[in-house]
Amino acid sequence: MNSSPIFIHSLFRSGSTYFFNVVRSALVGYFCFQEALHPVVYFHRDDPQGLLKFHTSTYELMRHPNLDKPVFYEVAAVASAWKEKLTYSAIFDGYFGSNKADNGVEFFRAILGEVKDGRPVFEECRTAGRIGILKENLGGFHIYLWRNPWDQWWSYKTIDHLDYQNREIINAPNTLNAITRLRSQLSFQESYTDTVLQVQDGVLTAEESYLTFYLLWCLGLHEGIKHAHLLINIDRLTESEAYRKETTIRLVENNIDGIDLSDCQIPQSNYFNEDINFFSPLEDRVHEWLTEDFSAEELNRIEELRREYQPKTSSEEIKNKQLKNFARQITQIRAVSRRFETSKTVYLQNYLKKSIEYETKSIEYETKSVEYETSLLKISGEYEAKLEHIDLEKNRALELLNNIYNSRSWRLTQPLRWVGNQVHLLRLHGLKSRIAALLKKDQR
Repeated sequence: MNSSPIFIHSLFRSGSTYFFNVVRSALVGYFCFQEALHPVVYFHRDDPQGLLKFHTSTYELMRHPNLDKPVFYEVAAVASAWKEKLTYSAIFDGYFGSNKADNGVEFFRAILGEVKDGRPVFEECRTAGRIGILKENLGGFHIYLWRNPWDQWWSYKTIDHLDYQNREIINAPNTLNAITRLRSQLSFQESYTDTVLQVQDGVLTAEESYLTFYLLWCLGLHEGIKHAHLLINIDRLTESEAYRKETTIRLVENNIDGIDLSDCQIPQSNYFNEDINFFSPLEDRVHEWLTEDFSAEELNRIEELRREYQPKTSSEEIKNKQLKNFARQITQIRAVSRRFETSKTVYLQNYLKKSIEYETKSIEYETKSVEYETSLLKISGEYEAKLEHIDLEKNRALELLNNIYNSRSWRLTQPLRWVGNQVHLLRLHGLKSRIAALLKKDQR
């Protein structure tokens, strides 16, 4: 069997778990890894058996297919090969393949060296920005799986940490002007503080969330166009039997056999004027930013593919009154959801800003307190030193005075001092007063 690896790259919520399960379930022997480049895998590198506990707890909420084995079963099986090769930097910082971070090549290479039974298949949601790097260094067949952005973004809202992960991705080292422009639009423009890092929900308003997602959506599709051997649109797989057959043929032509896509069903929604009014201005802004990084032809190609593979369902097909009423209700729900997301985020951001300001002021207060205590200690030390000096001088003066009193010259000159004192008193009080004083003294 062909031992060349297969990489299935995508963004989150693109139907990648469905595709992974289809390949894993194929009768032909594949050894499939789902999201080997995952934070959970990194944090279990010293306890790989703990990866087997991650199974189906959130699958109903996320509409994932039921898997017959734990999601990280294959990853855990070859842990001895990769646990010294996986770095946290590779997960997010290496997203765009920058030489300033670990691009994950050595991690995947270590796994490939360990797989002996079956053709290795990697389904990854954090490699869409580095397809070219992985293809150049590891070879193999690369698929880019994608979906229409509106359904995909709404699907992000089923769980609370994907915006957070996108926020981490756009902080990865890169040279894209568009991402610099995006960062300048966000409430938190720089990397998060320790306080914010603990928050996985509400890091972006609804508008910021879609701007971030849609820019990454465009960048991922652009990377797929440039470097993937095959683009697969999960919406078209859902609605077109002809497309499923065509995709299966393309896979077989590239020695990927036994893949049954007949049960592909990914949710598709209808969208209305209010939705267009929300999405379109944000997408126009992203397209404007991308003109600094992409040629007109590259940007046109992304938009052409977007239009070509847009799901067939649309508001124009809704005819009867009942469905129109449903459309009005779902539009209202979406609007309320966006407002709630934005309000919650603004509240959280204000809270975090105040928390950071409070921490900053607390640090300043503590610093000033330390400075004040240091100053008091210094003054106290100087005061005590001066008191010691005064006591020393006083003792020296008393010692000198005692020496004078006890000296021979002091005793010999005592009569002279008495006479001098009497002369002084005589001048001060007069002769009559001094005689009276002497007489009074004698009478005692």
